Amino acid sequence: MAEVMFKQLIKRAVDNEQIQKNEFKCLSAGTFAVDGDEANEKAVEVLEMAGFETDEHQANQLYEELLDESYLILTMTEEHKLSIITACPDAEYKTFTLNEFVYGTDIENYEMDIMDPYRGDIEDYTDCANGIKKALKLLLVKLINTNAIQ
Repeated sequence: MAEVMFKQLIKRAVDNEQIQKNEFKCLSAGTFAVDGDEANEKAVEVLEMAGFETDEHQANQLYEELLDESYLILTMTEEHKLSIITACPDAEYKTFTLNEFVYGTDIENYEMDIMDPYRGDIEDYTDCANGIKKALKLLLVKLINTNAIQ
C-alpha cells in the first residue's frame, strides 16, 4: 500500500511543481515477497476506495543490491528494520521505521510499528492505510523541506 500511495503523492507534488519529475524514486520490497505477485485484494479495495490507482503494483523481493542502491530505507515495523540491518549491516545508518523517520523524537506519541493487516478484515486494512497515508504525507513534506534527497 505504501508504494502505491507514495508514488501518487510524488506525482501530485510534481504536478503542483513542488518537486521536479524523477526527483524521487520509490520502490516497495519485502523479505517474504515473491517478485510479480499481485497485491492483496483487501489492500487493493481500500486503496481504490481512497482514490489511489493500483493497476501497476506488483510485489518485489528485497535484494541486497536494492539495499545498497537505496538512499533511504523505510520499514513498517521495528522487526523488519532489524532484519534488514542483520542481513546488511552497512544499511543501518539509512534504515528506519516509517514512523520513526517521520515523527523523530516525538515517536513516543505514536506507534513505532505500522502493523501488517494480513489476514485481517477490511477495517484492519483501512486503519493501516490511514496510518501509512498520514505518515507518507509528512514524509514527503519532510523530504521536500530538507532537500534530503538529491
